[in-house]
Amino acid sequence: MPLSKRFCQTSGKIVVIGILLFLLGLPILEAWKMFFLLAGILALIHSDIRPEKKRILWAGSIVLAILIIKTMLPVAGIEEGHNIFRYLKEGESLQRSLPKVIFNDWRQEFDKAYPPQNPPYEQFSWRYNASGGGLPDRLYTWSSDALWRPAKYSRKVDAICFRNLAEFRGGFANEFKYGCTWFRGTPDRRKMPFFTMYEFTEPSVGSTLHWQGSLFWERDGGTFEKIVHQKPEGRMVSPGDIGRKVYILFMPEIKPEFPVHLELNNKLAASRHAGNALTIIGILVLFLLTVRVRWRPFLTASAIVAVALVLIYISIYVSGGKPLGALYTPHGGGDDGYSHESWGRDIARMIFQGNIREALRGFEDVYYATPGMRYARALERVFFGDTNLGLTAFLACLPLFIYLILSRLCGLRWALIGTGVYLFSPISFSFIQYIFNGMLGYAEPFGSGLFLLGLFLFLKTQPRWGGEIHLGATFIGGACLA
Repeated sequence: MPLSKRFCQTSGKIVVIGILLFLLGLPILEAWKMFFLLAGILALIHSDIRPEKKRILWAGSIVLAILIIKTMLPVAGIEEGHNIFRYLKEGESLQRSLPKVIFNDWRQEFDKAYPPQNPPYEQFSWRYNASGGGLPDRLYTWSSDALWRPAKYSRKVDAICFRNLAEFRGGFANEFKYGCTWFRGTPDRRKMPFFTMYEFTEPSVGSTLHWQGSLFWERDGGTFEKIVHQKPEGRMVSPGDIGRKVYILFMPEIKPEFPVHLELNNKLAASRHAGNALTIIGILVLFLLTVRVRWRPFLTASAIVAVALVLIYISIYVSGGKPLGALYTPHGGGDDGYSHESWGRDIARMIFQGNIREALRGFEDVYYATPGMRYARALERVFFGDTNLGLTAFLACLPLFIYLILSRLCGLRWALIGTGVYLFSPISFSFIQYIFNGMLGYAEPFGSGLFLLGLFLFLKTQPRWGGEIHLGATFIGGACLA
């Protein structure tokens, strides 16, 4: 392929990926959007950009119209603030910042779950090591979800639906200073006590907040009403609730699940469905008009990735909700995955704050722990917020990298056989091993995946293996192997 044509194809595909990200919206927080992103990238890999000006103009006009319409659709935009709930003595940050009646009530709940009068038990509770820096230094912590959508407190949300800490996706769950607590000999940080606050907005009026348990709902004059629901019940957001706050405490040590759900009013529900439909239509229009897909290799690659995703989600279900997919489960205290995640979140925050030098430094002048994984996690926070969708997508591509290498060396038939063995073998060099390494947040899936991708790109540039000299592929392959 002539160099000029190759440049046009490459730059065109980069533009299409950028438009795809605009249509999906950053950060990507839902699994179905990650599936569309993966499918779009696979389609671009196995396709050519159509150079016809008429097609490009039509695609650009339709996509631009869709993006404009989406910005006009109403969203709830509820301001959310959240943090771990932990205290040691009088006068700490949470006591100074929370309304007095709320803090006093929550302190009683905390004392009930972690009695302060039993020093032997104290070592295995959320009181342990609190004096060593493991206390909140501000009322609300920050969230990676707010990197692209600035928020008043932690983040803005357009929907509320969760039952536990993993589904809530609170970034504080993997903050470094809360990682030294060990329970009964094993790290069970899923029982971390935390709270959330919602400040209602005008578009959310008419929606109904459902919950089971107790919460504090702000009334006139800045006072608060404690409302207890013994079973899931709802309360409608009224016009008088605009700008008012609702506070909810969650104590998983006492109650492992605590369902909270916001039933959107008809206008917001219709807007949400319309926005999703417009996103899908925009993606289809973009690819149908600008891309000529080579269907056989695309469908083969998609099938391999789809099987990998099925195995990943089966593993998530069997493991009881480990840190993969759209969940954001706490990593084990003191584990490598916890360090990578905590540093990665802080690096992403520093990038958006303009502190590029410290972000590149990565918290260590001389690396002690595996250095690359923290930067991979930082990129994941930038594009996928407080989820594990980036790692999940990369994991799903590992079998595809195996297939691409084997197809160069052995032909398509043996490549499919070898990929099948890798996918379904329960021992040794198998996909299952990498899934469980990914659940622990270890660097092996990223390291192995980049090695395999780099190896394939080098093979692709060798004429004797059916490839052609390509400086771009050589550079990227070398970067992957580095």
